[in-house]
Amino acid sequence: MKWLVWACGLLLPALALAEPPQLQTHADTPALLYWSLSALAGDPHIDGPTWRAWWAKELPADARDVEAIAKFGHLKSLYRGRLVDVRGRTNPWVPVPPPPSYRLDVRFAALFLGARDLPELLRRAEVLLAEPDLLTLQQVVAVVGPRLQQFIGQAKWLAQFRSDFDVFSTRQQLPQFLDRVAQLLGATQTGVVAVHFVPVGPGQVLHGRRLGGHVVVEVRADDKPLHRSDVVAHEVVHWLQERAGNDDDPALIQALFGGGDVRAARAWELHSEGIATAIGQGAWQQQASPAEFERARNKPGGWYVDNAIEPYAKAIYPAVAAALPGSATLTALVPALLAGVDAVPAPRKLADVLHRYCLISDFRDAAWMDAQWWAAIPPRAVWRVDLEALSQWTQAAQATTLVVLATWSQLARLPSADAKVLGLPVPRKSDTGAATWLAPRSGGAVVLVVAAPDEAQLSQAAGAVASGGLPAPGWRVVTKSPSGFDKTNKAGTLPTGR
Repeated sequence: MKWLVWACGLLLPALALAEPPQLQTHADTPALLYWSLSALAGDPHIDGPTWRAWWAKELPADARDVEAIAKFGHLKSLYRGRLVDVRGRTNPWVPVPPPPSYRLDVRFAALFLGARDLPELLRRAEVLLAEPDLLTLQQVVAVVGPRLQQFIGQAKWLAQFRSDFDVFSTRQQLPQFLDRVAQLLGATQTGVVAVHFVPVGPGQVLHGRRLGGHVVVEVRADDKPLHRSDVVAHEVVHWLQERAGNDDDPALIQALFGGGDVRAARAWELHSEGIATAIGQGAWQQQASPAEFERARNKPGGWYVDNAIEPYAKAIYPAVAAALPGSATLTALVPALLAGVDAVPAPRKLADVLHRYCLISDFRDAAWMDAQWWAAIPPRAVWRVDLEALSQWTQAAQATTLVVLATWSQLARLPSADAKVLGLPVPRKSDTGAATWLAPRSGGAVVLVVAAPDEAQLSQAAGAVASGGLPAPGWRVVTKSPSGFDKTNKAGTLPTGR
């Protein structure tokens, strides 16, 4: 009997982890309300023209609709933000923890995605929304909700698609496939992820997005489950990455950066989206439809409409696919992740690399950085370092995007080696204007410098860069006032006479 108890003790943990991720599919009015109004209110992650065309055909808008869309957009803008920790780190290679799961934008979306009908949406909203905001949502729902509910009720094809997808998922063993993905990523606790199908008309590209434990996927009337299953798999991979803590995985970070490979920062920047693409559009598609897999693999843009993510995903795909059936871990893929960088074109603009890893060299406090900078440029992980330590950091983090915010007098005191790294001409202490410029770094990274005569003007200049867009590589951008930058000078040196 003792051996039986001992054996059960070994088996029970394994059984607890053996249940694959569960997919619960939905096609409900609140999800359509959130997604379509987000698109019409200007969400940059959704194809606005496609949704405007859909509304024009299905739900012609009047003045009340226009007002309701504006109210929704304003309401959504109030519930956004994340906590960013920019404190110094004892170990500089350990990134800042990712934002907590209770990000306000995700919580706001979950009000809609967690509700099955409009009354439930309003009941859920009472928990999160302030009283005036709840009244605004009630007004929006009263205007557009009934017609969206009527459309969902009449869209028999959408209900059929959902039913067909459930059958397809079971037949093709999508949950079992995702279970192997969870093991690769190290997600020992999975559970249920909700998949919401929203109807959309013809358009260039169909979109999908993960918001917490919810996945939203756009579907056309002529789509088959196979056509959208790769997007579902891709977004669920992102959910599993979060469950596994891949964005703060010390083993993965050490494996990537421990060898001193200059490609490490670029690989870290690309790996999350690259792995999701290699699995969803690659390994899953190969299992579900080998013919479709081969067609998309050989077609530019067939996997991902991005000139960095797609070649990276296709380069790492063989290693990812080979690791899935076995007991490999994510760290075992590091050589392939590093090698995959060689297939990626060099970034053409700072925005292409300023997503995950940034070394911030600055003299001001975290509160200013949080208020002035991260509102527009939120990297996933941040290092802070004093300007005086720049030389040490530029040697240790060669392939890292570097952002320097400093006064002209501070830059004038930098050693010549640091000035060279920054592409810095010898500044005059009499400079009266602000300037920003870019310089290339190793491994596809860049440096962005924002300089000004004093802290007040530097604050204005940095805010202008953050809110007004970033210059293209090679530009020397100078401003004489906080209102904007003169982008006419593209010479190789900073203009004088500011």
